[in-house]
Amino acid sequence: MKTINNIILILIGILSIRGYAIIAGPYSADEHTLRLYHFDGNSNDAAASNALDLTLSNATVTTASYSNFGTALDTFTGGNTAIAYIDEKLVGTYFTGTDGAFTFEAMIKPFIAITAIPNHMEIISGDDEDSSRGWQFRITTAGQLEFNNISASGNQFLAALPTTGDHTYEVGKWYHVAVTYNGQQGTAENLKFYWTKLETETGTAVELASFQMSGDINPNYAPDFAIGNEARNDPGENFEGLIDEVRISSIARGSEDMLFTSNPYIPAFVTHPIDVIAKEPQSAQLTAVFQSPLIPSVRWFKTDSQDDIEMVPSEPDITLTTTYDSSSDTYTTILTLNTAAMSDSGMYYCIVSNSEAHAKSSSAQLQVLGMTAHWSLNIEDFSANTYLDLVGGHYAQATGFPVFTAGADGKSSGAVLINSQNGWAQTEPFDPTLGTRTMTISFWVNWQNPNGDAEDLWMKSSTTENDITAADGIRADDQWHQICAVFDGTVGRVYADGVRVAEGPWPMPQNTTALLNIGSSLDGQQPLTAAMDDLRIYNYPMTDTEVADIYYAISTKSVCILDFTSAFDLTGPDGRPDCRVDLLDFAIVAQGWLDMYNTPDLSGLTADWLSCKLYPTCSQ
Repeated sequence: MKTINNIILILIGILSIRGYAIIAGPYSADEHTLRLYHFDGNSNDAAASNALDLTLSNATVTTASYSNFGTALDTFTGGNTAIAYIDEKLVGTYFTGTDGAFTFEAMIKPFIAITAIPNHMEIISGDDEDSSRGWQFRITTAGQLEFNNISASGNQFLAALPTTGDHTYEVGKWYHVAVTYNGQQGTAENLKFYWTKLETETGTAVELASFQMSGDINPNYAPDFAIGNEARNDPGENFEGLIDEVRISSIARGSEDMLFTSNPYIPAFVTHPIDVIAKEPQSAQLTAVFQSPLIPSVRWFKTDSQDDIEMVPSEPDITLTTTYDSSSDTYTTILTLNTAAMSDSGMYYCIVSNSEAHAKSSSAQLQVLGMTAHWSLNIEDFSANTYLDLVGGHYAQATGFPVFTAGADGKSSGAVLINSQNGWAQTEPFDPTLGTRTMTISFWVNWQNPNGDAEDLWMKSSTTENDITAADGIRADDQWHQICAVFDGTVGRVYADGVRVAEGPWPMPQNTTALLNIGSSLDGQQPLTAAMDDLRIYNYPMTDTEVADIYYAISTKSVCILDFTSAFDLTGPDGRPDCRVDLLDFAIVAQGWLDMYNTPDLSGLTADWLSCKLYPTCSQ
């Protein structure tokens, strides 16, 4: 492995290209791209806006695709119901330009001989059970490429696929296939078919046929959109093979503006950047692997609605490296954010350039896990009757006239008193998980009860029947206690003072955008009637130790995490294990002295005698 600065590179690979199409893809979204599916391990839409991620049913995205294209959509193995789809999307918004123009294109690899096609094989379709039937782009049982504009009668177009010549239909070969329409209704050659075998020498897509279409696809229809099958009723027209690199554009692209290039010097990506998850403040890395016949340079960018932001290595916390591996004739470029912050979340891509050409990678998402909202509930962070969110800007409008009191950290006016008339608050709708559908909520509460009773901690879902209850989970002793709720997507856990006290099934909803009520349920119902301090939300499920760390940071008190304690830690002053092995535990061992089969080796008791396993320290 050598660094790029030490490479003296000559032209390579030109002879090896002869006899094959020069592939410029995989595609990157440009200003005309409406939909873009790479199918690299998922069925997500890589378009820059209005993304339509697809649902897979009996289809997979794990089968290897054409060289340098990752994985592909397999609608063969799962049978004739295999499909990638999304329901009812408006044609004029998602699939055509404002003038009705479009390009539908894909890479396909058929597994069935042209004489034995068992059903029409849908490539890209917009169809529906009702009158909102849009289009079908498919290969028919007769071995023809078909585009059927169902929304405008009399607009069904067919062209026989080649059975001889350079681009003949063959089982197990990869093809680029496309249909374009220029939006000019009723004009000659406004609709064109393209069919190109990837293992032929060409720098452009090869036109198969042209037609005259009398009308646009109805822009007001909202059909079910599908790749590899039709989504109406019970799907039964699966593509018998693999599909990859599906792109839908708002213009009629020309033959030179598709998958191919006549420039032999263009860099080619072997591996595009993939989505990365990093926890704040850990480092995050995005990686791409590429080939270039001339000495390359690499620039990384973060997408932005105004102007994409270049990741400059001279900036603090940004490192960019590019290395060359002579054994595989590939370059590896790595963008490292040395200390990832929540603000770093977003889409990233790189551009590889040499003296003759450049190529842009597909974009990958960096998702940083960390604190998404923080209301200190301190008088210093209270303005215009609003609790300020110090992290996410999701300010909470308070009710009545909040009164402040000493906080959990002892700070004067560092917490708010909440009752039915004052102090509880509500935010505007937002997604505290930022799309992860996992979450941790932590806050401090000081609850007083004239009877000195404890109260159950009760967590109830408003949409399901899941309840999680911790009996006597909060004590009314005029002391501050930390309460924490953790949701990992399927299970909910409740903590009191850094210790897990209850857990149970808790599926998170698909849509996690909601109003947040602080100190009450909806519209002030069931107010807390207590002092509350330091409410934080994180977009990931904390571990037992991470919850204990939050508790320790304010209380300076260690906690007993059962995973860390001794097998002889059987009880404590409150009847539960306390991460100490002492006389209370010995008394229980003594009671069962004769029941040796259920008593651990007593040499272990000796070894752990008077040991302390509190987390994070036993100094207290």
